[in-house]
Amino acid sequence: MNVQKIINNIHFLTLFFAVFIHFRFSLRPTFRMFISIFKLKLRNPFATMMKSTALLFFIFLSHFSLSQNHISPLWKKDFKNGLNSINKASAIKTDRFGNCYVMGTTSMIDSSKDILLIKYTAEGSELWHRVFDNNNIGDNFPKAMALDLYGDAWICGISKPTPETCDFLVTKYSNEGVPQFTYKYDGPEHLFDEANCIGADKLGNVYVGGYTTSSDSGLDLLVLRFYADGTLAWKKKYATPKLDQATALVIDDSCNVYICGNTNNSQRSSDIVVLKYDSAGNLKWFQVYDGIFNERDAANMIRLDDSLNVYVSGFVNHTNDRSDLPVLKFDPYGVLVKEALYNGVSADCEATSLRIEKESVFITGRKIEYNLGITMGVLLKYNKAGTEKLFLKTPDDITFNATHRFGNTEILFGSKLTHPESTLIPFIAELDTLPQFRWTFADSTVYGISHFVDVEVDGGSIYFLGDDAGDATGTINLLKYKFNSEADNKKKSGTIKSNKSGIPKNK
Repeated sequence: MNVQKIINNIHFLTLFFAVFIHFRFSLRPTFRMFISIFKLKLRNPFATMMKSTALLFFIFLSHFSLSQNHISPLWKKDFKNGLNSINKASAIKTDRFGNCYVMGTTSMIDSSKDILLIKYTAEGSELWHRVFDNNNIGDNFPKAMALDLYGDAWICGISKPTPETCDFLVTKYSNEGVPQFTYKYDGPEHLFDEANCIGADKLGNVYVGGYTTSSDSGLDLLVLRFYADGTLAWKKKYATPKLDQATALVIDDSCNVYICGNTNNSQRSSDIVVLKYDSAGNLKWFQVYDGIFNERDAANMIRLDDSLNVYVSGFVNHTNDRSDLPVLKFDPYGVLVKEALYNGVSADCEATSLRIEKESVFITGRKIEYNLGITMGVLLKYNKAGTEKLFLKTPDDITFNATHRFGNTEILFGSKLTHPESTLIPFIAELDTLPQFRWTFADSTVYGISHFVDVEVDGGSIYFLGDDAGDATGTINLLKYKFNSEADNKKKSGTIKSNKSGIPKNK
């Protein structure tokens, strides 16, 4: 092979990787550099080869530096409540001081399961951890957590006095880890009562949603309001002749509570229900949404915009028992004004996050292609009129869990499956103006995590919560990263100038 052929091969490889990086990661400066080099009419073939090789190296270095400059790993904390304990993560919340609360379960092999609450400082030091064991009576499972304006942690879930029954459970810990109160509701049928969702208003009152067993209609949707001291303010039921339950709630600045859930549950069908109660517990309105094929529809998240329009998502079944990804918009009076559906065709889809940002609605979802045996993430962006503005599907083995806006930067959070270990690592990416990533970050230093269950953003800090829980072992894993804005990066790479004292400084 002569020298010219070698140079041509290097040109071809450089072109291939430049085009790939450009369209995969949108590194426009790299692609422009490639064009400029190939426009040069170099007489020295070795100079051409050196420039092409340098560009090839710069392509990889650019992608690596982009992600590394934007995301800084800070720390990783592992929690295990005893040598032989099984610990599973459920949720994470941060308070206004940057402390983070981790909720989960802990147990020993062949023993009852208890609720676990851990508090960490922003630097990752454990302040305390507490275990709720209900006086060693049966299993206890957490479902959701909320922090009130005092930084106290409220947990809702179920307590199982016997294997055949469960009670509606609410418990509260102060920000110092001191137990404040425990509320359990055992319905009139003494069967199945469960708390699924919880939230706090700006006055410190707390709202809890779930269901209770009824003799005449199966399950009834249940909503409770507590004052800050734990006193029950009111308890309300929503009941139909079939099964009803609350799955998510949100509270506005006037202390009205909006609940979404499922109603008219039967073996082959269910409907989405959305309700609004005022602060006194009066039902202001409710709406039932039955999908286009009258099959199984369910809601698992609810959000408000600044005009008090209500947005709901979950999944909506179509024919062949496959589910679509919906966004339902209700006006402040409960009227359905828009529905947008992402059709998964032969796949099952379900929402994993829903966020309202100014004039846009962002939704991430999980898409399972049974015929291909793969699971992937999807992201959709709509305007407030319900028009799709962006669609992005992840490569195989990457899922999306949440989105967040840092200044003018839209960031995606998810997880990536590693091979051949088949464990998960955190995945972070910036959305470009086109349906592609500007840069991606996957933390290859992390190993051994089986599940990622929650993502929390606090200022410029990003927390990933997961575990490596199996049937006989389990450790809770908490990882913290820092997002570096464009301004931070410019400051870090700023030119060095001298001040009057002669000491170098960054500009």
